[in-house]
Amino acid sequence: MNETHGLGAAALTDISDELLDAVVGGGSIVDPVLCPILGSLSPGVPGVVDIDPTGDTSIAGQPTWDCVPYDG
Repeated sequence: MNETHGLGAAALTDISDELLDAVVGGGSIVDPVLCPILGSLSPGVPGVVDIDPTGDTSIAGQPTWDCVPYDG
């Protein structure tokens, strides 16, 4: 038998998004501090951790943190 136990990647992403929203209120408190730090680390590790100059961050192609200007 080949069973997979535990949570899938999508479920973990959903949980981490919910946790981040609960802890930092959608980023409104943390963004002014975190986004410039992330932006200073641009371009990150291309293809693994992508960071643009505004601080928007994607891990393995999945958007993880959105800084001003917000993408919707």
